Amino acid sequence: MRDYFAAVTLGAFTWKDEARLARLFALLQAMKARFLALHFFALSLGLAFPLMLPLTRLSPRDYMSRAGLSEEAARDSGFTALVEAGGFPSLIMRTMGVFFVFILIIQLMCYGTAAFFLKVSRMQYAPFSLRERLGLLLFTSTLPCILCVGIGFFIPTLHIIVFYLIIIAWSFQRSKLCRNG
Repeated sequence: MRDYFAAVTLGAFTWKDEARLARLFALLQAMKARFLALHFFALSLGLAFPLMLPLTRLSPRDYMSRAGLSEEAARDSGFTALVEAGGFPSLIMRTMGVFFVFILIIQLMCYGTAAFFLKVSRMQYAPFSLRERLGLLLFTSTLPCILCVGIGFFIPTLHIIVFYLIIIAWSFQRSKLCRNG
């Protein structure tokens, strides 16, 4: 667990110090896949939080209007009965789950694509393994995730795009500093 937190710290706060980047890559090579998965889910939860928080504050009437249901359609679809039976919190939890799964899918696509292009860009240098590329992308994401979550409270959804642009730029920059792999 100590190595995980060291990798998080080095990934978030190391920029051009080649010795610290070498230490980060050494930690990534030895790191178990479960810690990569843990960090992936933590980042995903962080990115989803600004989208989920407003849902917890919605009243049933606001939820209905955002879903595009009229009063009559809400009665016909059973929405009104669901609210009266106390099932509205369950509906909100399911909606939050859908948002989280959506964020996970976006994360998988982005990190997979970035790892592929990181491999292509590294062909002129010593190539990184898939674990090293994914680790570099994930642990470089820590600080931008924190910053973009703050942006997400003011501009939801756009914070995700800003997050991926920062990650791609920072990861490729760090990759070029480690010419020997």
